[in-house]
Amino acid sequence: MQAYVLPKGVMFSILILTILLMTSGVVLLFYTTVSHPAELRSQATATVRSLQTASTNSTVTAQAQTTTIAQGQARAVATSLAQATIQAQATTTAQQAIYTQATSGTPLLTSTLAEQGTANWDTYSAQEGGGCSFSDGAFHAAILGKGFYLSCFAQGKALADLTNFALEVQLNPIQGDAGGVIFRANDQTHTSYMFRLTHDGYFSLDARTDPSHGTALAYEKNPLVSFAPGKKLTLTIIAQGSNIYLYINKQLVGSVNDTTYSTGKIGFFASDTTNPTEMAFSNLRVWKL
Repeated sequence: MQAYVLPKGVMFSILILTILLMTSGVVLLFYTTVSHPAELRSQATATVRSLQTASTNSTVTAQAQTTTIAQGQARAVATSLAQATIQAQATTTAQQAIYTQATSGTPLLTSTLAEQGTANWDTYSAQEGGGCSFSDGAFHAAILGKGFYLSCFAQGKALADLTNFALEVQLNPIQGDAGGVIFRANDQTHTSYMFRLTHDGYFSLDARTDPSHGTALAYEKNPLVSFAPGKKLTLTIIAQGSNIYLYINKQLVGSVNDTTYSTGKIGFFASDTTNPTEMAFSNLRVWKL
């Protein structure tokens, strides 16, 4: 059988076609195994980065909003505190103005209480022991009977019916349980207001309806109330209409609005709850308002 030899041109064409097919395969293999996966990875990375950027932007925005809210709340709190401080300062200033105005005029009465004067104070001995007396440069109210209190009134005409007034006196709690000042009092019916201080650091304002009963209009523990031996306390009462202001050492400790009593006498008292009690009063001043 005779062999057939292809012409050179045909063989060359076949060779070229073979090379092209091989090249296409290599290119396809490179695309499917290297290039395309790289593109996919690049796209995935870009997507992740885009999501991360969006998340970061959201976080930053949320943080900015939270910071703005917190700053707004802080400013609101600061403003509220500032307003409260201003109001407190205004109240303190007004209260101090009441004290200054009430005690700046010429007193109706000035007395050291070392001796009897125009006030004409009660002086007597109590059956339970003690009494109302002048001694050691002061006026003393003392009661030695447990469960009793003793009152000492000014009977002078000028002080008989005080309505609007300011009163200031020094109290030396020598011993015992309680004592203080009586005002707008009727010593016949035993009705009065009582500004009372106790040995355990309390003060009160009571509207007394008889020797044994009354209503507490104010009652509070206060560090200014101290019964230390030899320590004098300056008590001030300002009564004008239904408004009553109470001061200890020239600092306001309480105020009430009450219409129970409108006029009456002034006096001092000592109260023996469980222990013999003696209170000494000195340097009294009374202003008519």
